[in-house]
Formats: sequence, structure tokens, C-alpha cells
Amino acid sequence: MTPKILTDHYAEEEMLETFMGVADPEDWRGPVKAVIPLRLFGEVATAVAAFTGTKLEIVELLPEQMVRVHAAGYFAGPAARGAAD
Repeated sequence: MTPKILTDHYAEEEMLETFMGVADPEDWRGPVKAVIPLRLFGEVATAVAAFTGTKLEIVELLPEQMVRVHAAGYFAGPAARGAAD
């Protein structure tokens, strides 16, 4: 399997699609709260970090290899804090 590289255009589009699958549909910059398959955690965590600068965490293990995840979101990340300074 070839690793995904953010600078590769295809990988960027795929990462955006992954991120938008867990982002708040009202405002992507808000907190991320979602339920995802555990097997996708690494991919989703990478996308969340790339677009928000915040860390995705597992907050609950659910049945059938699912997990509830949360990240503070863009507004709480370093890019937003830097803009406010």
C-alpha cells in the first residue's frame, strides 16, 4: 500500500472527503464529534489534524468495532489562535 502524501493532489481530495465525513456540516471549523469504525481511526485522525490542527481522540468504545471520537476543531487549534493574536 502506498502511503498517502498530503502534497499529492489525489491524496488531498481524499483527505478532504474523509474530513468532511466527520466535520460539522453547519461549520467545518467547529468541534468534531462523530462515530466511526475503529479501523478508520488513523485515517480520520490524520485528516482532522491536517484541516484543524487539533488531535482526534477516542472518547468511547462502542459495539461492533465502532468508536465515538472528538476533536476540539479549527477554532480551538493553532491557526485560529494565531489569527487572534
